[in-house]
Amino acid sequence: MLGQRVCGRDVNKTVWISYKWGKRMKILIVDDSDDVRLSLRLFLKKWNHEVVEAMDGKEGWQMLQENQDISFVISDWSMPEMTGVELCQVIRKAALGRYIYIILLTANTEKGQVIEGIESGADDFIGKPFNQNELRVRIHAGERVLQLERELAERNQTLVEYNRKLEEAYAQIRIDLEAAARLQRQLLPDSARDKFAGVGFDRMYMPSAFVAGDTLNFFQLDEHHVGFYMIDVAGHGIASALMSITTHKILTPEYSIRGRENILKHTIEQSPYYEIRPPAQVITELNESSQQENDAMQYFTMVYAVLNTQTGVVTMSQAGHPAPVLVRTNGEVVQIGSGGFPVGMLPGMVYEELTETLYQGDRLYLYTDGITECPNPGGEQFSEERFVRLLSEEPQIPIEHVLEKIESALIEWRGSTQFDDDISLLAVEKH
Repeated sequence: MLGQRVCGRDVNKTVWISYKWGKRMKILIVDDSDDVRLSLRLFLKKWNHEVVEAMDGKEGWQMLQENQDISFVISDWSMPEMTGVELCQVIRKAALGRYIYIILLTANTEKGQVIEGIESGADDFIGKPFNQNELRVRIHAGERVLQLERELAERNQTLVEYNRKLEEAYAQIRIDLEAAARLQRQLLPDSARDKFAGVGFDRMYMPSAFVAGDTLNFFQLDEHHVGFYMIDVAGHGIASALMSITTHKILTPEYSIRGRENILKHTIEQSPYYEIRPPAQVITELNESSQQENDAMQYFTMVYAVLNTQTGVVTMSQAGHPAPVLVRTNGEVVQIGSGGFPVGMLPGMVYEELTETLYQGDRLYLYTDGITECPNPGGEQFSEERFVRLLSEEPQIPIEHVLEKIESALIEWRGSTQFDDDISLLAVEKH
């Protein structure tokens, strides 16, 4: 910091009685005059600075490249080989990895020359012959600038380190999410066009992110019955995916925990010692067990159905989910159900059951609203009408071709393979 100053009777004269520098600097003097270099050297050393010298701009530039600890230059304007202006230009164009503060010495301080020097990259000027006190003040101003630059560099380095750690954390999160996505996909059933007598299944599944809130499944309940469902957990991200995976696990014929009965079947005393639970009862029990003790308010919509593979009778219950679409072989379309209440939102909900009969060639589609609400670049939704029309316009082409057609239409509509919401479709075909 600057020391105290005492003013005498001559108000234009300032007497400096003490001076303290914040930090010793290594300063490069560039001047072709021995006398000027000597004078500058004496002053700078008196002020506790280390001094190095160069005869011209070319030599000064070489020294700057070889000495990484030089960040302050006092240079003459007119010199052979390379002028002070040219030295400024070279320094500013170079990638030295540090800021160089430059003071130009010039006998000509006219406005035009000052502008030229500033445009070339100089930070300050001192007229020749220079005043000792003025030189000291201008060096101190440069020191403050360099100190601020060092502090900024240190902060930037801290930010770089933080960013590196964040990138490492994100990389690990990505690895974990990719592992979770693989696990989630492994839970999904493969297409089963010939697995069950009298019925075939196919699916389309396109999560919007690594992990999804959508899930679906189909499974054998007994010799003549299969169960299947579609679930869409509200929200996105890990919490939704965890609820999706947990619910998927619960809704399997083999699942039981702590001695509790399987949610899809309950035991009886006579052969075959179990009964298939009706879909409405399954959803009711699932709703009660899904109530959150905190305020997380996680819930999901779903359709659960049981199909008799011999008779084609399908019984289903809907919980806030889009209505399944039944497409007859003649192209007739039946949309089943009108809503219901989402699972996990409120206790004590009552769920209804709906019954339809599938005949040979009929197809039943369960889907999530990621399809019908998919926006195009203009914000228009794909719509239920457009979706149903695609399902019914060619009712007898192979079911895998129907799914391919839906997928292509959605990608074309979206203009991308990236979607805002998970997209899932389960197709059931009566043989």
